[in-house]
Amino acid sequence: MNRRGDNSDQVRAMYESLPYPARDPADEDRRLVRTSLDYLPKISHYGFAGRLHQRRPLRVLVAGGGTGDSLIFLAEQLRRVDAELVYLDMSEASTEIARKRAARRGLDNIRFSVGSIDRINPDEYGYFDFINCSGVLHHLPDPDAGLSALARVLADGGVIGLMVYARYGRTAVYQIQSLIDTLSDADEPLPARMDVAREALDALAPGHWWKRSEELHTDHKRYGDAGLADLFLNPIDRAYTVPELYDWLERCGLDLIDFADHRLAYDPASYVRDSTLAQRIAGLSRKQQQAAAELFSGTISKHTVYVKGRGSTASTARPSAEMIPVAAFELDQAKLVRDFNPSASGQNRTVEKPGARLSLPVNPISTYLFRSLDDRNDLGAIKSGLIRESSGQAPDHWLTDQLDALIELLVRADMLYLVDSHEVGNWLERTRPWPHPLNP
Repeated sequence: MNRRGDNSDQVRAMYESLPYPARDPADEDRRLVRTSLDYLPKISHYGFAGRLHQRRPLRVLVAGGGTGDSLIFLAEQLRRVDAELVYLDMSEASTEIARKRAARRGLDNIRFSVGSIDRINPDEYGYFDFINCSGVLHHLPDPDAGLSALARVLADGGVIGLMVYARYGRTAVYQIQSLIDTLSDADEPLPARMDVAREALDALAPGHWWKRSEELHTDHKRYGDAGLADLFLNPIDRAYTVPELYDWLERCGLDLIDFADHRLAYDPASYVRDSTLAQRIAGLSRKQQQAAAELFSGTISKHTVYVKGRGSTASTARPSAEMIPVAAFELDQAKLVRDFNPSASGQNRTVEKPGARLSLPVNPISTYLFRSLDDRNDLGAIKSGLIRESSGQAPDHWLTDQLDALIELLVRADMLYLVDSHEVGNWLERTRPWPHPLNP
């Protein structure tokens, strides 16, 4: 189904020829690429109980950093914080692009290294509070060795952010890979195999699975030749079902904290309305429920997760008076305030980000919450303000219960994160990347 074996030299050669994703360092003058897995309030919420600021100095590893998207976003957020970032990648060409992007932004808090993930060790690199490894381990000849190596350099209470391929959502990709392998020889030059891939895509029948699911896979359109090669021609390519993901983490001494993207897709309640079937699902374990949701969906093409070491104290934030709700950066907060205006009371408005879409009523609770998301108001202050504004029109406990339910829904949809109020003074205000002149 998918390509395996020790073809690491071919993988390295592909990324030397076509660094991925395709990036021009000059573009750093006009935009910042933001990566969801690496947004500090999100990391703090899922892995550090909302208190990431307590880990000083912070050490971050970007393992298999490619041309630098995650690295640059993390380094920008940590520009004015006591932190050290280490970048590691096997491709010298990719490393050079990442280095030029960092230099273009004047980022000097990064140590660059060229090498293999499975050889990283604490004697040479030390231990890290957060490790990013996105889209890498599924291209190693031995993903267990790579993930186990990362686990060995994870600090106590630290967190790893991972992205690996999901099997069922990539069904059409593996059909195309098999077609290309049938029509060409693995030893042919990469440009020739890319020509075969393009011609094969053009010749597919109208009802082919690829035609039906192409919107799930956009790299070949977004990143040109590098995206096409990464999607269809990588010499090592494997994918995981939810149970296989759990088993893999367990073998490597790690535990799942939570899925970091498309969280609603892993909840069977997103698909099941029949009460009899819902009762069956309720009797399943968390792992089984998520496995069922993956099968209900059929379109999950990547698993993005936060994980921790076995027995680690890493934990997800819980609502409390001193927690500040921070919106996902993908949400347009100005639009939220406009949409949830009192003049639209009684109507429904859509709130959405990649992988999540909610239809919410416009009422005094939603209006007040979205107006209060300024990264300074903690939940205690928001509740007190909502009660004052209500002026006794509804019982206090009803208002706060409704607010709690709305916040819980937004957190479950990965649209809202909770960080400790000390995060603002000690961390969050100084890690905002957008006031920087290179981030309009």
